[in-house]
Amino acid sequence: MADKIVLMKDGLIEQVGTPEDLYDRPATLFVADFIGSPPMNFIRGAVRHEQGQGFVEHETLQLPLGRNIQTPAGTEVTCGLRPQELTLADEGDFRGQVRLVEKTGADQNIHLESSGVEIIVTVPRARSVTVGSTVGVQLDHDKLHLFDAEGRRLSAA
Repeated sequence: MADKIVLMKDGLIEQVGTPEDLYDRPATLFVADFIGSPPMNFIRGAVRHEQGQGFVEHETLQLPLGRNIQTPAGTEVTCGLRPQELTLADEGDFRGQVRLVEKTGADQNIHLESSGVEIIVTVPRARSVTVGSTVGVQLDHDKLHLFDAEGRRLSAA
């Protein structure tokens, strides 16, 4: 892979940086979706603050941000979660029903549904997961990505 990438959309530059920069700190939703396999999970919702804690709410799903963000309550945002940065847990930040287990070699992609949103979690192949079961998902709060309504990066993950 190149030392530096220029990622363009419709003839305009979306982001310039190293492959790691584009993966770890995508400047836009387009970059976040384009870089990575499987692609980043996206959950649209509104920001809520409670006792110094920030949340993104989507229907009955509440994603704790692990930090208080400066975005005003009620602001519509998109939260980005990389499948490799989520873990299955007995208890977690949210729960989802397993819809598909996709074996990919050493890993497997677990497709979950929670509050009408499909989320992919990448786990080692040795982890036993059954279609139809309900599992907890733990977020790595330091690696969440927030984007505004125009798709521009808000968070410093």
